[in-house]
Amino acid sequence: MDITTLTKGLSVVLTIILVVVLFGSVLYVTSPRGRARRKSHEPFFIMYWDVEVIIFVVLLVTLLAWGVSQGVQSQEDNAMDITAANTPVHLFLALSPDLTVEEVEVMAEEYGWKTFSWEALGSNTTEMDIYPEESDYLGSTSVYGVTMQLTFFGEDSKVLQSATLLIKTEYGTATCYYYPTDETEYGRETGFNLTVKAKGKLFSEKYLLEAAQEVIDIAYPIVYPDGLA
Repeated sequence: MDITTLTKGLSVVLTIILVVVLFGSVLYVTSPRGRARRKSHEPFFIMYWDVEVIIFVVLLVTLLAWGVSQGVQSQEDNAMDITAANTPVHLFLALSPDLTVEEVEVMAEEYGWKTFSWEALGSNTTEMDIYPEESDYLGSTSVYGVTMQLTFFGEDSKVLQSATLLIKTEYGTATCYYYPTDETEYGRETGFNLTVKAKGKLFSEKYLLEAAQEVIDIAYPIVYPDGLA
């Protein structure tokens, strides 16, 4: 089970449990039993295994199981069918400073990728999202799969400004930011800025590489330990 999915499921359940506990505490304090216990100076949090407590415990366990199952089901429903034929890694390997929007569109049609592009308001920047045709990817970083985002800048002739590759599987996540010029962001450098984190590892590994193939050579054994169809 993916740790992100488990965390989201547990957070939903814990929120529900907190609401139930708080609401139940208010009801108990104001109930005849609660008032009687306060008058008799008994410890407030003494628990008696009566019918009410058993029902409450069963409810909490049920909510926990439901929350985790919902998170797992959501992850499975959004998972992409990743194959060597449909992955946008073909585009990633073709990245160069002179890549054009038209070339990306031709490749997308050839490989059957979905593309979504838009221009930032008040600027000459064009953003493009590319992902496999089979997926229902909507920009969520929690979805398993391979996606790319490209940024072009210019009025008539668009110039590639940056590209981002995201590979997320049940085994780990690889993210690479490519900057063909000195115009970079967030302290990154010109070239391929790769971050890889294997499932179960506390820390990620970072690399600054010169070629796209170097990125794939490092990332694939981590995110696809059993190979890619």
